[in-house]
Amino acid sequence: MKHIATNNAVEMLDLAMQIAGSSGFHRRNPLERMYRDVRAGTVHPAINLDTEELVGTVAPGVPPPVPSGWRG
Repeated sequence: MKHIATNNAVEMLDLAMQIAGSSGFHRRNPLERMYRDVRAGTVHPAINLDTEELVGTVAPGVPPPVPSGWRG
C-alpha cells in the first residue's frame, strides 16, 4: 500500500509542479511542502527497493525477511 500510494502521489505532484512552474518551489506555495514531503516518502521508511523486495519474497510464499532499515 505504501509503495503504491507514495509513487502515485509523486506522479501527481510532478504534474502539479509542471503546471505551477517555478512558483511551486517558493516556500509560500503549499506545493513546495507537499512536493518535499511526498518525495521523502519514497525513502522513509521503507525505501521503494526494500518494499519491492519484501513483496517479491512474500508473494511466492517465502517467509518475509526483516529489511535492514526496518525496526519492529
